[in-house]
Amino acid sequence: MTKVYFIDLRLFIPILFLPLIIFGQCVTGDCISGTGEYKLKNAVYSGEFLDSEINGDGVFSTKRGYTYNGSWRNGLKDGYGSESFKKSYSYTGSFSKNRRHGHGTASMESTKYMQNINYSGNWFYGTMCGKGELTYVRQVKYGRDKIEEKNTLQGEFFNGIFQGRQTSPYSDELKWKAFDLKTNNFQKYYNPSEKERKKLKNPATLEGDIMVDCQCMDNTIVFNATALFRQDLSWWSTKDIPTKTKTIVLNSRQREFDIIEWHARALQAHLNKKKLICSSESLEVFWQELQSFKRESDQIRKQYNVETAWNPKKGIPKNTSVQERWNNKISKKLKKYEKINEKFSNKKSKKSKSKDDKKAVCQEMNIDLSICPVIPKTEVIKIEEPKKIKKTRKNHVGQMLAAWNEGWQAQAQRRENKKEENKLKAPRSFQPQFPRSQQLE
Repeated sequence: MTKVYFIDLRLFIPILFLPLIIFGQCVTGDCISGTGEYKLKNAVYSGEFLDSEINGDGVFSTKRGYTYNGSWRNGLKDGYGSESFKKSYSYTGSFSKNRRHGHGTASMESTKYMQNINYSGNWFYGTMCGKGELTYVRQVKYGRDKIEEKNTLQGEFFNGIFQGRQTSPYSDELKWKAFDLKTNNFQKYYNPSEKERKKLKNPATLEGDIMVDCQCMDNTIVFNATALFRQDLSWWSTKDIPTKTKTIVLNSRQREFDIIEWHARALQAHLNKKKLICSSESLEVFWQELQSFKRESDQIRKQYNVETAWNPKKGIPKNTSVQERWNNKISKKLKKYEKINEKFSNKKSKKSKSKDDKKAVCQEMNIDLSICPVIPKTEVIKIEEPKKIKKTRKNHVGQMLAAWNEGWQAQAQRRENKKEENKLKAPRSFQPQFPRSQQLE
């Protein structure tokens, strides 16, 4: 989820205000206490002024494509207004101290995993916090087809993270349950053509997804994941499945459903181990990990379907021993990650009981110094350096140079003295200090 950053440059006056003063000027009107137009190097403000500062209603626009139209107070966006950006995302609502604060509606920049992102609700100094509704579209691949799914998140937000399930419920979904699939959960191939029948490697096809819940606890995100069965995308061939083999086919598809649940539990354990902080930046990590585990799940499902493919002549799986091997492997994986997740949840519950319950407080968003600069006062202030300071600086530098010169001279003198001492020393004798016979002994 993309954040939109705003600026408050008052803390950086010595560094950033000087260029603005140099390149800024009042073009038309009264830029001290009235209505006028103030031009900067890469931006223009047109609106009301009070005591040489922006106060009242006005429009601020930059060459980068940013525009703000609304209320100002002491050179900062404060009150009701609207802003738009070059990349077609915008915000309309309340501002405080140059940041989104209060109720507002925003359309945000699309990401790799989310498109057409819109949010309407409460904000806390630049971040989504409180009650709100967020809608977005994402592309999900089922088999060879890509489907655009519209998702709605409605409820509480904390630091840009929705407190609940990350995607909206599907009308056709079924949560995972062990050995609970039935034939009426599938759509039916009543009259498949011969070509369709030949393409079917298995008489029943299953499609599913991984759904994730999020909850902020002790400033860390706690994840809970589960597998979902998509009824509208799963098919059952009535002509190719004899009555006596329905149970075998259902058990085989249930095991495929278990593979999705296995990766859902593994994803939950992996994300909780990371201990991601409650911030919108953590959502990018979440989406990356989710896509990675989905890809792995799809690959293992393909392998499973190839190795346990249907034998249309006999009306049973091709190799029952392979099916048994897969059953054991899937059961072990489910038990393994179930234990890990239970252990984590028990630890979390103990910590929450030991600590006093405190209400979560939203954090202020970091300030970015790139989008919307604060316009300084229109009065040009000339900064002159006193002569005394210059003299002291020169004297100081002269003293330092003199000290270094003295040190270099002293070092050179020491080197000369050492050379003279070495000359006065007697030459070293290389004759043995005792006879050869004694050396041998």
